[in-house]
Amino acid sequence: MYRAIDFFRGSVCIEAVCDYPERFLNICIQNEIEFWNVERISDKVIRMEVGIKAYQKLRALTDNKEFHVRPVRKKGMPFFLWHLRKRYVLLAGLVLTVACIAAYSMFIWEIDISGCETVSEAAVLEAMERAGVKIGTYAQSVEPELVRSRVLYDIKELSWFIINVHGTRAEVIVRERTERPELIDESVPTKVVAVKSGIISRMNVYEGEALYKVGDTVQAGDVLVSGEMESISSGTRYVHAMADVYARTWYELSLSIPLLYTEKNYTGEVISKHSLCIAGKRLNLYFNAGISVSDCDKISLIKTLRLPTGNILPIQLVSDEYHVYEKVQAELTEEEAEAILRERILQKLSDLTGGAAVVSSEFSSRESDGIFTLTMTAECLEQIAKLEPLTADTQPEMSN
Repeated sequence: MYRAIDFFRGSVCIEAVCDYPERFLNICIQNEIEFWNVERISDKVIRMEVGIKAYQKLRALTDNKEFHVRPVRKKGMPFFLWHLRKRYVLLAGLVLTVACIAAYSMFIWEIDISGCETVSEAAVLEAMERAGVKIGTYAQSVEPELVRSRVLYDIKELSWFIINVHGTRAEVIVRERTERPELIDESVPTKVVAVKSGIISRMNVYEGEALYKVGDTVQAGDVLVSGEMESISSGTRYVHAMADVYARTWYELSLSIPLLYTEKNYTGEVISKHSLCIAGKRLNLYFNAGISVSDCDKISLIKTLRLPTGNILPIQLVSDEYHVYEKVQAELTEEEAEAILRERILQKLSDLTGGAAVVSSEFSSRESDGIFTLTMTAECLEQIAKLEPLTADTQPEMSN
């Protein structure tokens, strides 16, 4: 920011020659002359930067013969414009450029979204576009409250939305709605059934009558805890059965992988193509749009131009790099293949069991015609209880 200010107001780098440089600095302070970047060149010479008005004031003070000031370098917009004073075409081009930049700075060219977790940023951008806000929208036309209402109406998963426009940048902050936990209706009679086969290892019954005990073998679909309870005083009553049942379960999983495969061998050749993207319109800076090779990876680098003030311009420099490679045959060792398959099998087991604890596991492997196969037998400890409603045709009201 300070560099931008110095550029627009202009500055002069000077060298002051004085028998006592400290005396010269005191004179500057006494006359309220602002200076910066002070550097001592020799015993009698110091270098510093001052503004244009300060330089003119120093020139007037040199009449006292105590010091001598000479300019070393002049920089900034005033000197640049002075050199263009007789170059009317360049001056007109500069004025036109500044006018275009000023006009473009009144539109939104960047939308920054934060707070998205399950809701995608693309969905938020689509809802904002329907509300009238997108890249290229006139910043002064944005009505935050109206946009907020429309986006929250379109995306039910959001509970909070706010948009703040800072120059050419729109800052969007969202908060997703916290789902209300599902309430358990304990007035509904249920039973606890097994979702998988196994041997019961631990069983905690909170309501209902247990039909199995620890150490029993159960099959998927068996009723573990009944919601029908017999009472001598009141007869049969129906309750909302609840229980945690953990069982030992077994899995056998196999995966295969070819030992021969094709990989990319990069040659080091890189083909670069550059283009400008102005307000969404792409202008290629090359003539041949095609490339001479088919086996390559494309990497796009996008650089957005900004003003010294930090405002974004609707101008992007796009650099497309094509990294050329050759397809070569490679071979995995059995140890490498086993390591790859072991990781995949363990991930598959975790997906099947919901991350249940693995009590023990054994691996076996074989290779046939270039295909490596890994088989795992695993014992797990997992929750197998599931609530299901009772299917009795007639159920009296539940007893408390």
